[in-house]
Amino acid sequence: MLLTSGMTASAAEIFTLMMRELPNVTLIGEPTSGEFSDIFSGILPNSWDFGLSNERYTATDGAVYEKVGIPPQQEVLITLEDIQAGRDAVLEAALEHLQRKALTNMPMDFD
Repeated sequence: MLLTSGMTASAAEIFTLMMRELPNVTLIGEPTSGEFSDIFSGILPNSWDFGLSNERYTATDGAVYEKVGIPPQQEVLITLEDIQAGRDAVLEAALEHLQRKALTNMPMDFD
């Protein structure tokens, strides 16, 4: 399980892009933020700081998720109501997914 949200960005998003290619990994949660690029920063002659996005990350199929984010395989939205209630719907969905997977992979007991 890899849990994602709109706050999944930068290095975490690059990690997500790699992990989604593994057959035993399931992405659950919200799409990631779509903010992959590393920043090239510098200082101009007038002492202004600047930062430029200078990299392009692509998935193995050539898709680019910059600005749109990586979609999860099982989307679970994080709502204000859940946050206020202290409920983590994404974690709950991940635990349910693991329970279903465990039940379908249980060996038969013939005793």
